[in-house]
Formats: sequence, C-alpha cells, structure tokens
Amino acid sequence: MKNFAQIQLNKQPFVFVGGILLIIMLSLIGCGSNATSEAENGADLEPVTFQMGWVHEYSAVGGYAAEENGRFAEQNLDVTINEGGFDEQGYIDPLVQVINGEADFGVTSAVALLQSRAEGNPVVAIAAEIQRSPFALISLSDSNILRPSDLPGKTVAVTEDSSLALYNTLLSSQGINADDVELVPRTTFGIEPLLEGEVDALGGWIVNEGILVKEAGLEPTFILLSDYGINNYTSLVFTTEEMINNNPDVVERFLRAYLQGLQDVADDPNQAIEYILAYNDSLVAEEQDRRLQAWLPLMKPAGSTVGSMQAETWQQIHDYLLEEAVLSEAADLEAAYDMSFLENIYNK
Repeated sequence: MKNFAQIQLNKQPFVFVGGILLIIMLSLIGCGSNATSEAENGADLEPVTFQMGWVHEYSAVGGYAAEENGRFAEQNLDVTINEGGFDEQGYIDPLVQVINGEADFGVTSAVALLQSRAEGNPVVAIAAEIQRSPFALISLSDSNILRPSDLPGKTVAVTEDSSLALYNTLLSSQGINADDVELVPRTTFGIEPLLEGEVDALGGWIVNEGILVKEAGLEPTFILLSDYGINNYTSLVFTTEEMINNNPDVVERFLRAYLQGLQDVADDPNQAIEYILAYNDSLVAEEQDRRLQAWLPLMKPAGSTVGSMQAETWQQIHDYLLEEAVLSEAADLEAAYDMSFLENIYNK
C-alpha cells in the first residue's frame, strides 16, 4: 500500500490525501458493521424464554420461523426456545415451567389452562396458535361414518379426558342418545384398534392419527367436531398475570413476533419445512409436510387473523367442562384470557 501511495503522490498529489480519507471512512464503516453485528448477535436484545408444548416438529414451526426470519430480533428480543416432551423427570409441562419462572411464555390447551387456574395459578392465554380444534372422530371410508347420525350402533374409542367431554357434547348437540353408541376407552396412542377392526371409529387429531391412517395406505373419513360448532383451543400461547402487569411491552413484542412467524409459515410452507428439519434432522420432510398442510387451515381459518381468539369459544369450552365435571365449579373466565395484545397488534 505504501508503494502504491507514493506512485500516486508523484503523479497526482491530491489523490494521496483522498486515499487517506477513504481509509478512514472504511475504518469507520467497519466499526459500524461490528456494532451492528454485535446487536444482531444479541448484545442489546432482551432475553425471553419460550417453552414448547411438545418435541421439535411441525407444531412448533411458528417459533422456528419467528427466530430464523429475525422476527424476534426485530422486536429486540433474544428468545430461547425450550423443547418439550419428556426428560428424566417425566413430562415437561409448559404450565409448570411458566408458573415456576423457568419460562416466560409457553403453549398449552384451554382445558389445561382453565384447570390450572382452578388450582389457583394465575396463567393467562394471549393468542390461539390454532383456532380450530383438530379433534375428530376418525373412521375408515368403508365404514360409511360420515356424520354424527351414522354413529348409533357403532363402536367408538375415546380417551377418558377432555376428549370425552367433547364427544359427549357432540352427541348431545345432535340429539343422539349416548347409550345407542358403544363407547370404549382408548388405551393406546396408536391407530391399531381402528386398522384391526376392533372399533369403528376413534377420537383423535386429524393432524396426527388422521395422517397416520393415510400413511398406512388407507383412506380415513372425519367427523371434525368444530364443523358442528364444538370447538376447543388445543394450542394457546400463554404467560402469567405478573408478566402482563409488569412487562406488557415485552408481552406485546413477543406476541407480535410470534404471530409474524406463524404468518411466515402460512406464506411459505416449504421454507417452514426446512426450519423444522433444521431443528430436528431425524424427521422426514414428506411426513412433516403432510401434517403441516393439515395444520394450516386450523391455524388460520378463512376470514380470520393469525392468533385470534373468540369469547364465544371460550364460553363454550368453559360450559362443557362444567357440564362434564372436568371443572368442579365455574371459573373466572374473563381472567383466563387477554385479547388486548391481539387488539393492539391488529389495531382494532
């Protein structure tokens, strides 16, 4: 560089001065780039922890997209995404993690959240990750079970939890006597009882058991309970009353970024599959894609905005939990969810 400057100085003296200025400017630009890089690496970002509801797979893709597309960073948040599922202590319950302060936000169902509140825990839902319940009565096409009126005389397997409350609500709403349908407890997470003809239908999720039937080479039919006005929020983003009261700005920024991540998934499912595999390379792309394609219509039904919750749906969930004695007494329903952050984000 010294020889080059001397040559230029001999030919055009002012170029040397210009060269010095250029070097100074490049140095300053370099310093600016380093500062930006440090910010992007989380130096000035606020730490937040998010507890997934299950293991790394399609159902957590909103968080992946928010992280990988820089949505969290745009909101000045450094988000740690903790995997769910099981560890050496057993099931990793997002409600417990958030209540104990191990996480700031998590994912749970409306039923679990209302039960937790009944136990005195001040947890609050702030958005619905999926707005329609994936719960359905799944049968094989040759069973000709197409609607609830086809159920009398059939054998149905349903787990003895909130799914049973949904099932009973469906029968009651359709004027079907429960004694006319043979109900057996569902004791396995698999679909073998259906494939082996032990039952005519089983209660399960179209995004899980419904896909498994297709992957077994058979054609399933579904009675999707939300088609009959019986809905349930199975995947809610939640936090605590303390977080909402003390850090409402963090709550809104987190939710804004998370919703943008969900929208990114809807806009580009192929990119979403890449993110899923990046978090868990043991998964099969085609299998995740089938589940994601079944999940997307539940996440954003026609005419809705991502994350929306409805007061009517919350009331319905609360009422059937009371009727089926899942809840022993009425809950303070308005305290169980907060739609103000969604309203601020969507400027309603």
